[in-house]
Amino acid sequence: MEKIDYFSFVPDPRVKGRCKHKLSDILIIAIATYLCGGDDYASMYEFCKHRGESLKPLLELPNGCPSVNTIERAISRIDPTAFAECLSVFGSTLVDDLKGKLVSIDGKRIRGSKSSDSYTHILSAWVDEHTISIAGKAVEEKSNEITAIPDVLDRIDLTGSVVSIDAMGTQTDIAQG
Repeated sequence: MEKIDYFSFVPDPRVKGRCKHKLSDILIIAIATYLCGGDDYASMYEFCKHRGESLKPLLELPNGCPSVNTIERAISRIDPTAFAECLSVFGSTLVDDLKGKLVSIDGKRIRGSKSSDSYTHILSAWVDEHTISIAGKAVEEKSNEITAIPDVLDRIDLTGSVVSIDAMGTQTDIAQG
């Protein structure tokens, strides 16, 4: 397995010189945990502790597994737009051709992303056959998915694919775009 560090492009919001764990390690642990059915910070720690060895080609873990609190602090502070972009780049490398494939456009509120009175909301293009997102964008606060849909659609070649979108996205400009 070759290590390609897509997540090194996510800016690290933590205080330089005070971090024992690489942000890219934490993000890879989070994604691997999610793909295996985990959905909280404790399950990310447990995944690293018990299954981290299987990710050794992808992880450095210079100080062992990060604690639950470290994982939570790091993930809650990352820039959701930069993270969504990295996930999109990663996902798009796994899917060559969308011809004949179902692409679902949908927005989701990210668990654990609440800061004060708002949540991070990500709009993504999901390829059902590959169960992976190939494009995404954080929806601006005080906005909605309609404004983000054209940006997401512009990033992917949908020629020959079937696109599914909820009623909010059935705008003439979006359908013809």
